[in-house]
Formats: sequence, C-alpha cells, structure tokens
Amino acid sequence: MYTANTAQLVKGWGDFLGGMEWDFFSTFTYRYDIGVKQNRNMMNKISKALLKTSLDYQVFYMTEFSGYKTSTHNHMLIKGDGVIDIIHKNLKGYITDKVIHLPYDSDKGASYYVCKNINSPGVDFDMMYPEKNKY
Repeated sequence: MYTANTAQLVKGWGDFLGGMEWDFFSTFTYRYDIGVKQNRNMMNKISKALLKTSLDYQVFYMTEFSGYKTSTHNHMLIKGDGVIDIIHKNLKGYITDKVIHLPYDSDKGASYYVCKNINSPGVDFDMMYPEKNKY
C-alpha cells in the first residue's frame, strides 16, 4: 500500500511522463549481475551514443532490482525512430533474449508502465533527451 508521499510521487511522475508522447514501453533484463551503479554507467553510455545521432528522441528509464536483488533490470518509455536499435547495440552481450517492446498505450498512462515502484528501495531513474545531454 502506498503512503501519502509515495502516492503523490507516483501520481506526480505519472502525470509528468503521461503528458509526453511515447512510442514504446520496453523492459531490458540483464544476463549477468549488474548493480545499480554499473547500470547507471551503462545508461550514461547509451545517452552519449544517442547524443551523437541526429535522432529526435526521449527516453525515461527506471532501474529496479530483479528477483534476488543481485541484478537489475530496466523499464523504459521510448520515443524516436532508431532509439531501440541504439539501446540494443549498447547493451549487446549484457541482456537476455527476454527483452520486451510493447506499443505505448496512453490510456494506461505512465504510472502503469514505470512509476508504480518509483519510491522503492534501490530504484534509480532518469531521462535522456538531446537538450539535457548537451551540457
């Protein structure tokens, strides 16, 4: 059950992200034990790779621990043609074949896809978009 603060955080992020356009909801599961810090480094690598392109994109990712809390996986909202290919290229060899890409359903909203666990212990999240990454 959500506390008032968690419920407000989930609603706030859900409203913020739900006000944006998204093409896909994706889940990337690692083949190996990848902790939060190592995952953040991998996400930064993807962000730099995207910045080198001329793609119009935005990505929101939320990292959470998998079953036994020895590894993480990522839930992502993705907008932009070619973005999924760049993510796959940068995670090649690290992810399982259990990658999921579903068309984003705005009727369900961002809270349904990525925000419900945003206040859980060990969760990390961030956004990637060209303007943010220029500086």
